[in-house]
Amino acid sequence: MFSKIKKFLKRNEPETVRNTIEDLIEEIDDLIEDNEEKDISIKSDERQLLGNVLDLRDLKAEDVMVPRAEIIAAPDTVSPDELLGLMVQHGYSVMPIYHDTLDTIIGFVHIKDILSFIYNKKELNIPHLMRKSVLFISPAMQTLDLLLEMKKNAHNIAIVADEHGGTDGMVCFSDLIEEIVGDIQDADYQQTAQINIKEDGTVLVDARILLEDLEEKLSCTIAVEQQNGEDIETLGGLINNIVNRVPTRGEVISHPDGFEFEILDADPRRIKKVIILKRPNQQKTT
Repeated sequence: MFSKIKKFLKRNEPETVRNTIEDLIEEIDDLIEDNEEKDISIKSDERQLLGNVLDLRDLKAEDVMVPRAEIIAAPDTVSPDELLGLMVQHGYSVMPIYHDTLDTIIGFVHIKDILSFIYNKKELNIPHLMRKSVLFISPAMQTLDLLLEMKKNAHNIAIVADEHGGTDGMVCFSDLIEEIVGDIQDADYQQTAQINIKEDGTVLVDARILLEDLEEKLSCTIAVEQQNGEDIETLGGLINNIVNRVPTRGEVISHPDGFEFEILDADPRRIKKVIILKRPNQQKTT
């Protein structure tokens, strides 16, 4: 079964990919049924992977997209140096380019194209660097169909358009792969900044941050009440533990110690970004 998942990640033919996934889903359903009837043991990481494949068929583009407010893009008037600096700053390999506003995304610049120009000692020119093939999709598009479309036509990014033609969000191909295999992190991910303390006292934080790192940054202790004997290591895991589910975007979750967490971004499977509205002995920010 897991060899089929590897084949799925390598193949390019849409029908072959679809058949592989459909076979996987059928086998997973059978495996889960056998597990219940025969008490077959499945490792936790394997169980997670199987669950991710099953969840894939129920997700839509709006469930996995980066919301408009969090899209990092550059105007078509940007200089090559500014664009390169922006990509390095945010760790992007592909940068959306827009004309006037985010509602008019006209193409993308790939870091490998910039490096090619530099290597060949050519003058960097944004119009020449930009790839103008943009995939626009509906928020309701099924994630599986989107994955097949992006794989078939080699799209790294899809733009989610609202009913008026404006930009509602963005989906990266790597995000879709993460829906199956889990988070893909760089080796130095934990050393990168995951927390932003604002002047008003609120804290913007990546839900994947380790609790011990968060405690160190905020000079506090966060009590963790474990359930089912499972260790809770991240802020996202802590919040899920408080409410016994994955909360939705906009929800405010209270911690017994006096913390208040607002869910800034989440999909049906995990929390992505959190705003800490209130900490112990601190007045809530309004």
